[in-house]
Amino acid sequence: MLRPNYTASNWPLPWTLLQSAIYIIALLAAQPSIAQQPLEISFNLLELPSSRQALNSLGNPAIATFENRSLAECLENLSEFYKVPMWIDRRVDRSRLISIVGIASKEFPDANTTLGRIRAVAKLGGAEAGLVENVIYVGPPVQFACVQFSAVRLHNELMTARKQLANGAASGARVESNSLNWDELTTPSELLKIIEQQWSVTVDAALPHDLMHAGKLPASTLATQVTLLLAGFGQQANYKSPTEFTVSALANDSLWKSEYSAKEIQTARYSAAKLEHPQALMQIKNGVCALSGPTAFHLKLLTVRAQVHRNIEPKFTLGEVRGPLEQIVGGLGKHLSLEVKWSESIPIAKKQAVITFGVPKAKTPDDILRQLGQESGMSIQRQGETIIVSPGEE
Repeated sequence: MLRPNYTASNWPLPWTLLQSAIYIIALLAAQPSIAQQPLEISFNLLELPSSRQALNSLGNPAIATFENRSLAECLENLSEFYKVPMWIDRRVDRSRLISIVGIASKEFPDANTTLGRIRAVAKLGGAEAGLVENVIYVGPPVQFACVQFSAVRLHNELMTARKQLANGAASGARVESNSLNWDELTTPSELLKIIEQQWSVTVDAALPHDLMHAGKLPASTLATQVTLLLAGFGQQANYKSPTEFTVSALANDSLWKSEYSAKEIQTARYSAAKLEHPQALMQIKNGVCALSGPTAFHLKLLTVRAQVHRNIEPKFTLGEVRGPLEQIVGGLGKHLSLEVKWSESIPIAKKQAVITFGVPKAKTPDDILRQLGQESGMSIQRQGETIIVSPGEE
């Protein structure tokens, strides 16, 4: 079979036109695709008061350690002790045993903050953890960032549509939130029905049968609640109308941009965050900071890190506490930023007595102090900003 021998002089198309076409194709190939362009977010889920409060609390100190405890038990203890609501994805292995000691390490440099400790525990359990509005989502690493982005995108879609329907009126941009509670052995379909009834919406989803542990979420947006539920099935909700949502496969993580007050941004972290997220950008002008990048980038520059006590003794473990009574109470006092007052009638020998006691389910600091008092034979109570230690009843 003969093949035409085209050259620049006898090519069917003008050679200059062909050269121009090749140049344009090459130029387009070198540019980011439309899908890679940051999505404009006008109604930022991370700017809600609920989200900002959660962000600030996650920078607080955390010193809890665990020894051979299931991932579910570790996360439950962290959630209850530090008052951080969590959602554990159904695909995460809750029974995996976790051991984590020490305040911080090279592997987990931020493990001395609440968020850092939660993320360290999740990573040891083969998962990732991070914030979705005011709820810590613990899920598979491969889809974790996608879930965070899905909630941000859906909230923006919903609020944008509401404002348009309200013809730009302020009432159209008012954010609504509801708490969410469900019983043990609730199915995903039943929980979805609860969400639909609370919000007066329909979500066109057919969820496989499964059984869920009892749980509750604080007042949060519709976008957050629907995103968390569907994430476990690799799905996401999409806005159709004010009362209707369709469902599709969970989309990939994407870059998005939004504006913040420059005072809210931890600008000193930008260089390190940029190394982790090369496509991310930060621009500051007239007191306004524009951030462009994945959700993790936005959160990194928004989270306020509190002062951390680095030399807290003795070792404190949710599950077990060991050490001299005086050191244990003193360590708890430092961790909780409370003053400790000892009754003068307590002898030194009692203060230095070595105590070992188990805390199978520490719901609050008061629970730990109460049980510590029972094991030591003392009365240990929190009164305002002070821990009072006095002799127990004989």
